[in-house]
Amino acid sequence: MPWDEVTAVCLDLGGTVIREGRRSATRELAELLGVPFVEMRDYLARGAKRRRMAPHELAARVAADHGRPQRAAAVERLLRRRLAAARHPVPYADAPPALAALRRRGYRLAFLSDVLGPITPRRHSDVLLRLADTVALSCDTGWVKPERQAFAAVERAMSVPVERLVHVGDSWDVDVVGALAAGWRAVYVRRDTATGPPIDAEVDEDRWREVRHLGELLDLLPSVPGNGVRAESERVS
Repeated sequence: MPWDEVTAVCLDLGGTVIREGRRSATRELAELLGVPFVEMRDYLARGAKRRRMAPHELAARVAADHGRPQRAAAVERLLRRRLAAARHPVPYADAPPALAALRRRGYRLAFLSDVLGPITPRRHSDVLLRLADTVALSCDTGWVKPERQAFAAVERAMSVPVERLVHVGDSWDVDVVGALAAGWRAVYVRRDTATGPPIDAEVDEDRWREVRHLGELLDLLPSVPGNGVRAESERVS
Protein backbone atom coordinates (compact mmCIF):
# COMPACT_ATOMS: atom_id res chain seq x y z
CA MET A 1 0.00 0.00 0.00
CA PRO A 2 1.72 3.22 -1.17
CA TRP A 3 0.90 5.43 1.83
CA ASP A 4 4.62 6.04 2.17
CA GLU A 5 4.22 8.51 -0.72
CA VAL A 6 2.26 10.87 1.55
CA THR A 7 4.14 14.04 2.51
CA ALA A 8 1.27 16.39 3.46
CA VAL A 9 -1.67 15.97 5.83
CA CYS A 10 -4.80 18.12 5.44
CA LEU A 11 -7.40 18.18 8.21
CA ASP A 12 -10.97 19.31 8.64
CA LEU A 13 -11.52 21.58 11.66
CA GLY A 14 -14.91 21.27 13.39
CA GLY A 15 -15.58 17.76 14.66
CA THR A 16 -12.10 16.57 13.67
CA VAL A 17 -9.61 18.90 15.34
CA ILE A 18 -11.88 21.39 17.13
CA ARG A 19 -14.71 20.41 19.44
CA GLU A 20 -18.15 21.52 18.30
CA GLY A 21 -21.15 22.22 20.45
CA ARG A 22 -23.95 19.75 20.95
CA ARG A 23 -25.61 21.23 17.85
CA SER A 24 -24.03 22.76 14.78
CA ALA A 25 -24.60 26.39 13.84
CA THR A 26 -26.58 25.18 10.84
CA ARG A 27 -28.89 23.12 13.01
CA GLU A 28 -29.38 26.01 15.46
CA LEU A 29 -30.29 28.35 12.61
CA ALA A 30 -32.74 25.83 11.19
CA GLU A 31 -34.45 25.40 14.55
CA LEU A 32 -34.56 29.13 15.23
CA LEU A 33 -36.21 29.87 11.88
CA GLY A 34 -38.39 26.76 11.82
CA VAL A 35 -37.05 25.25 8.60
CA PRO A 36 -35.79 21.71 7.87
CA PHE A 37 -32.10 21.12 8.59
CA VAL A 38 -31.32 19.94 5.06
CA GLU A 39 -32.94 23.05 3.59
CA MET A 40 -30.84 25.31 5.81
CA ARG A 41 -27.67 23.33 5.10
CA ASP A 42 -28.11 23.66 1.36
CA TYR A 43 -29.07 27.34 1.63
CA LEU A 44 -25.89 28.19 3.58
CA ALA A 45 -23.72 26.13 1.23
CA ARG A 46 -24.95 28.18 -1.74
CA GLY A 47 -23.87 31.52 -0.29
CA ALA A 48 -22.96 32.12 3.36
CA LYS A 49 -20.17 29.53 3.39
CA ARG A 50 -18.56 30.99 0.27
CA ARG A 51 -17.63 34.49 1.41
CA ARG A 52 -16.91 36.50 4.52
CA MET A 53 -19.67 38.71 5.86
CA ALA A 54 -20.69 40.43 9.07
CA PRO A 55 -23.11 38.68 11.47
CA HIS A 56 -25.77 41.34 10.97
CA GLU A 57 -25.59 40.93 7.18
CA LEU A 58 -26.23 37.19 7.22
CA ALA A 59 -28.81 37.52 10.00
CA ALA A 60 -30.95 39.93 8.00
CA ARG A 61 -30.61 37.92 4.81
CA VAL A 62 -31.30 34.45 6.19
CA ALA A 63 -34.26 35.65 8.26
CA ALA A 64 -35.83 37.46 5.31
CA ASP A 65 -35.17 34.63 2.85
CA HIS A 66 -37.00 32.21 5.12
CA GLY A 67 -39.96 34.48 5.78
CA ARG A 68 -38.96 35.37 9.35
CA PRO A 69 -37.60 38.97 9.16
CA GLN A 70 -38.69 39.55 12.76
CA ARG A 71 -36.17 36.91 13.88
CA ALA A 72 -33.15 38.76 12.47
CA ALA A 73 -32.04 40.08 15.86
CA ALA A 74 -32.22 36.60 17.40
CA VAL A 75 -30.25 35.17 14.47
CA GLU A 76 -27.59 37.85 14.88
CA ARG A 77 -27.22 37.02 18.58
CA LEU A 78 -26.77 33.35 17.68
CA LEU A 79 -24.11 34.19 15.10
CA ARG A 80 -22.21 36.48 17.44
CA ARG A 81 -22.21 33.79 20.12
CA ARG A 82 -20.85 31.32 17.60
CA LEU A 83 -18.23 33.84 16.45
CA ALA A 84 -16.98 34.29 20.03
CA ALA A 85 -16.64 30.51 20.35
CA ALA A 86 -14.77 30.29 17.02
CA ARG A 87 -12.28 32.89 18.25
CA HIS A 88 -11.52 30.69 21.28
CA PRO A 89 -11.62 27.15 19.87
CA VAL A 90 -11.30 24.11 22.13
CA PRO A 91 -9.32 21.32 20.46
CA TYR A 92 -9.82 17.64 21.12
CA ALA A 93 -7.18 16.44 23.57
CA ASP A 94 -5.56 14.23 20.92
CA ALA A 95 -5.15 17.03 18.37
CA PRO A 96 -2.22 19.16 19.65
CA PRO A 97 0.18 16.25 20.34
CA ALA A 98 -0.72 14.41 17.13
CA LEU A 99 -0.28 17.46 14.91
CA ALA A 100 2.97 18.44 16.63
CA ALA A 101 4.28 14.90 16.14
CA LEU A 102 3.37 14.93 12.45
CA ARG A 103 5.26 18.18 12.09
CA ARG A 104 8.32 16.69 13.76
CA ARG A 105 8.13 13.72 11.43
CA GLY A 106 8.43 16.02 8.44
CA TYR A 107 4.84 16.24 7.23
CA ARG A 108 3.45 19.49 5.93
CA LEU A 109 0.08 20.40 7.40
CA ALA A 110 -3.02 22.12 6.05
CA PHE A 111 -6.56 22.77 7.25
CA LEU A 112 -9.53 22.60 4.89
CA SER A 113 -12.89 23.50 6.38
CA ASP A 114 -16.33 24.76 5.43
CA VAL A 115 -17.00 27.85 7.54
CA LEU A 116 -19.89 30.31 7.68
CA GLY A 117 -18.74 33.77 6.58
CA PRO A 118 -19.59 35.46 9.91
CA ILE A 119 -17.98 32.68 11.99
CA THR A 120 -14.29 32.56 11.12
CA PRO A 121 -11.32 31.59 13.31
CA ARG A 122 -8.31 33.85 13.61
CA ARG A 123 -5.21 32.07 12.39
CA HIS A 124 -2.67 34.40 13.96
CA SER A 125 -4.01 33.87 17.48
CA ASP A 126 -4.65 30.11 17.38
CA VAL A 127 -1.79 27.77 18.23
CA LEU A 128 -3.12 24.88 16.14
CA LEU A 129 -3.80 26.96 13.04
CA ARG A 130 -0.29 28.38 13.22
CA LEU A 131 1.08 24.84 12.80
CA ALA A 132 -0.30 24.70 9.27
CA ASP A 133 1.35 25.76 6.03
CA THR A 134 -2.09 26.49 4.59
CA VAL A 135 -5.53 27.25 6.03
CA ALA A 136 -8.22 27.00 3.34
CA LEU A 137 -11.63 28.15 4.56
CA SER A 138 -14.64 27.98 2.26
CA CYS A 139 -15.51 31.62 3.01
CA ASP A 140 -12.13 32.60 1.54
CA THR A 141 -11.78 30.15 -1.36
CA GLY A 142 -15.42 30.34 -2.47
CA TRP A 143 -15.69 26.53 -2.65
CA VAL A 144 -17.23 24.06 -0.21
CA LYS A 145 -16.39 20.40 0.30
CA PRO A 146 -16.91 17.97 -1.35
CA GLU A 147 -16.48 20.18 -4.44
CA ARG A 148 -13.29 19.36 -6.32
CA GLN A 149 -12.23 23.01 -6.32
CA ALA A 150 -12.12 23.07 -2.50
CA PHE A 151 -9.40 20.41 -2.52
CA ALA A 152 -7.67 22.04 -5.48
CA ALA A 153 -7.24 25.21 -3.41
CA VAL A 154 -5.01 23.27 -1.01
CA GLU A 155 -3.08 21.66 -3.85
CA ARG A 156 -2.30 25.04 -5.36
CA ALA A 157 -1.38 26.68 -2.07
CA MET A 158 0.98 23.86 -1.06
CA SER A 159 2.24 22.86 -4.53
CA VAL A 160 1.79 19.21 -3.60
CA PRO A 161 0.55 16.59 -6.11
CA VAL A 162 -2.61 14.66 -5.23
CA GLU A 163 -0.80 11.34 -4.71
CA ARG A 164 1.14 12.87 -1.81
CA LEU A 165 -1.91 14.29 -0.01
CA VAL A 166 -4.20 12.76 2.59
CA HIS A 167 -7.30 14.45 3.99
CA VAL A 168 -8.52 13.73 7.53
CA GLY A 169 -12.13 14.45 8.50
CA ASP A 170 -15.20 13.31 10.44
CA SER A 171 -17.73 13.44 7.59
CA TRP A 172 -17.91 10.45 5.26
CA ASP A 173 -19.80 12.22 2.46
CA VAL A 174 -17.94 15.52 2.64
CA ASP A 175 -14.41 14.65 3.75
CA VAL A 176 -13.78 11.07 2.66
CA VAL A 177 -15.81 10.90 -0.56
CA GLY A 178 -14.70 14.40 -1.54
CA ALA A 179 -11.02 13.65 -1.01
CA LEU A 180 -11.13 10.32 -2.83
CA ALA A 181 -12.93 11.90 -5.78
CA ALA A 182 -10.16 14.52 -5.91
CA GLY A 183 -7.54 11.78 -6.18
CA TRP A 184 -6.33 12.08 -2.58
CA ARG A 185 -6.15 9.49 0.14
CA ALA A 186 -8.49 9.92 3.09
CA VAL A 187 -8.73 9.14 6.79
CA TYR A 188 -12.18 8.95 8.36
CA VAL A 189 -12.17 10.11 11.99
CA ARG A 190 -15.00 8.16 13.58
CA ARG A 191 -15.28 9.50 17.10
CA ASP A 192 -17.92 8.10 19.46
CA THR A 193 -20.74 10.19 18.02
CA ALA A 194 -19.90 9.65 14.34
CA THR A 195 -21.73 7.14 12.17
CA GLY A 196 -19.85 4.67 10.04
CA PRO A 197 -19.58 4.69 6.25
CA PRO A 198 -22.55 3.45 4.24
CA ILE A 199 -22.63 -0.32 3.95
CA ASP A 200 -22.77 -0.08 0.16
CA ALA A 201 -20.01 2.55 -0.12
CA GLU A 202 -18.04 1.96 -3.32
CA VAL A 203 -14.57 3.35 -2.69
CA ASP A 204 -11.05 2.05 -3.15
CA GLU A 205 -10.27 0.42 0.20
CA ASP A 206 -6.52 0.90 -0.28
CA ARG A 207 -6.96 4.67 -0.36
CA TRP A 208 -8.81 5.29 2.91
CA ARG A 209 -8.55 4.27 6.55
CA GLU A 210 -10.67 4.75 9.66
CA VAL A 211 -9.38 5.96 13.04
CA ARG A 212 -11.01 6.65 16.38
CA HIS A 213 -8.69 9.49 17.38
CA LEU A 214 -5.94 11.55 15.77
CA GLY A 215 -3.18 9.74 17.63
CA GLU A 216 -3.79 6.77 15.33
CA LEU A 217 -2.49 8.85 12.44
CA LEU A 218 0.98 8.26 13.83
CA ASP A 219 0.68 4.53 13.18
CA LEU A 220 -0.47 5.15 9.63
CA LEU A 221 2.10 7.85 8.87
CA PRO A 222 5.39 6.98 10.62
CA SER A 223 7.55 9.61 8.90
CA VAL A 224 8.26 11.32 5.62
CA PRO A 225 10.88 9.28 3.74
CA GLY A 226 14.38 10.55 4.44
CA ASN A 227 13.37 12.60 7.47
CA GLY A 228 15.16 10.30 9.88
CA VAL A 229 12.52 10.47 12.64
CA ARG A 230 12.09 7.48 14.94
CA ALA A 231 8.34 6.91 14.90
CA GLU A 232 8.46 4.52 17.88
CA SER A 233 9.20 7.42 20.23
CA GLU A 234 6.03 9.35 19.39
CA ARG A 235 2.90 7.46 20.33
CA VAL A 236 -0.20 9.51 21.13
CA SER A 237 -3.23 7.88 22.74
